[in-house]
Amino acid sequence: HAQYNIDRLITSGRVAVSYEDYILGIQYFNKVIAMKPSLYEAWHYRAEAKFRLDDYRGAEADVSEAINLNPYITALYDLRGISRIRMGKYEEAIADYDKALSLDPTIQNFWYNRAACRVETKDYERAHLELDTIISKWKKNAAPYLLKSEVYLQQKDTVKGMEWLAKSLEVDPYNAEAWRFRGGICLSRKE
Repeated sequence: HAQYNIDRLITSGRVAVSYEDYILGIQYFNKVIAMKPSLYEAWHYRAEAKFRLDDYRGAEADVSEAINLNPYITALYDLRGISRIRMGKYEEAIADYDKALSLDPTIQNFWYNRAACRVETKDYERAHLELDTIISKWKKNAAPYLLKSEVYLQQKDTVKGMEWLAKSLEVDPYNAEAWRFRGGICLSRKE
């Protein structure tokens, strides 16, 4: 009977979160955690609800507890990594993506987020290496080309920055972010 109630509470909490009623979802997950604190799913889903409410510290704490309970779920490291990115904890986010990639190296988003963190920490050499890896594996995604362009521009190499920006637009000519970025560069050059 208790197991049925827990499953029902988790389902109700997930439904509430899917309808963007994060407070109600958190209340359901609080009940599950009170009854069965060893269930990582409740900590995970409560962390997602807190993240959506911009409570990144709360999300980080809850997902850390979920990781302690089940360290083999890559989505947990991703959620904690994103929470840490939002708080400016880039080195810790890199560690989360290192672990997530050790569990599943096929997820492009994990590679990209780790490379973006390296850019934020000004580790440009490793950022370039990771972006090269991403580009070699997923040639049709324009985002890594654009990030590589940003890295070159931060390194004050506008020629290579513009080359990579052009490659980004070749891959996806409808990428509004790339056009905005290009427009900003042209504006700064008074072109």
